[in-house]
Amino acid sequence: MFRSEPCPRRASAAAALTTNAARATCGEFAQTDVGTATGNGSLFKQGVWNSNECIDVVVQPGVLHEDHGHFTIATRRGTLVGLYDGIGTPTGVGHLRTTATVTLTGGTGVFAGITGCGRALGDSNLLNTADNHLDASGQFDC
Repeated sequence: MFRSEPCPRRASAAAALTTNAARATCGEFAQTDVGTATGNGSLFKQGVWNSNECIDVVVQPGVLHEDHGHFTIATRRGTLVGLYDGIGTPTGVGHLRTTATVTLTGGTGVFAGITGCGRALGDSNLLNTADNHLDASGQFDC
């Protein structure tokens, strides 16, 4: 999940997210997303995205703060694990533009011991969650 400075290994991924459930576990509104993750082939080809984040709508009116996010991407080669924080800004009726800072914290299988950092950009359609997507890029070992 990364875009930025030159590095020896790069990765990118896109995830189509579908909101499955929301549960209050963090003192704010909590959201869980599950969907398909499609990689660029060198990192992984396809997997399952699962994440949970706290949504704060009070700190900055008109902007959704996505805090304390945890995610996994389960693939046939192993599972990527990471953290993120970001914001969602309205771009139209029912639509949000998401920008997040992402940190890879480890994984299993071929992703065991992986670390990385980067940015994720996405568009959320709150009226049709099948229309959501997230693009992420960055670097390893940062």
